[in-house]
Amino acid sequence: MRFGDRGVPVGTSFRTRQEVFDAGVHLHTQAGIAGTRPAAASIVISGGYTDDLDLGDEIFYTGYGGRDPNSGGQVADQELKSWNMALVRNRDLCIPVRVIRGADPGNPFAPETGYRYDGLYDVVGFSPAEGRDGYRIFHYHLLRLASQAPAPWTRTVVATVGPPGRTSRIVSSINRESALAEAVKEIHGYRCQISGTSIDTLSGPYAEAAHIRPLGRPHDGPDALGNLLCLCPNDHVRLDRGVLVITEEFEVVSVASGEILSALAIDDDHWIDPAMIDYHRFIWTDLLSR
Repeated sequence: MRFGDRGVPVGTSFRTRQEVFDAGVHLHTQAGIAGTRPAAASIVISGGYTDDLDLGDEIFYTGYGGRDPNSGGQVADQELKSWNMALVRNRDLCIPVRVIRGADPGNPFAPETGYRYDGLYDVVGFSPAEGRDGYRIFHYHLLRLASQAPAPWTRTVVATVGPPGRTSRIVSSINRESALAEAVKEIHGYRCQISGTSIDTLSGPYAEAAHIRPLGRPHDGPDALGNLLCLCPNDHVRLDRGVLVITEEFEVVSVASGEILSALAIDDDHWIDPAMIDYHRFIWTDLLSR
């Protein structure tokens, strides 16, 4: 399986999936994900899954499986294997995927007919989620690489999307409020709430603001102080990837061993919403294991 740019110009149109296959852009004539080793090579997005969200340069993509081909709805939980696991490795190995869009009347970024190669996207996020139909899905956050030919869609797109954390404008994207991120770090003195780590750099102290309930579909976590933690980079990654969860008593627990690792540092000026903690624990324990 070959990855990255296959020499096909961004914006190239195809009449059928067979033509896409013959050009080597997506080497599967039916499945929406192609390639498994060491990661996925390409995806097709064409409105097949109700939990997909396409914002052009940003895509929230639903994994493979559990879909009724007649109704389009989810009728079973998705499994973290094969193509779904391959997309997780795209994130971990920093391997971009080729994105092909199929005609979809409900998607302003899709071609009007056939299929179109829209370039390379990084898989920057992954998490389990409970989809609209009540079944477990796997959701992937993709961002279009800036260092390639311009995006091929030419129509003026106004995406009207509702709260939380979104704005209606020419291209809608998640608003991450930098003032809140700075506030949570200042409250905790740039010290990690899990490990207590403080990182000093030549430009000053460093810490990261971590959302407990993820932003973006289908989680739709709020960009609010109660949904933020001040963490070191290591614990930010471990929280985002479900290695750690937090109990109702604000104890930090290893998902793999069940061991209590530490108590979450609390400050009177920083109220943490228990519902955000409960949601994070639900997706990485109850939902993932069912």
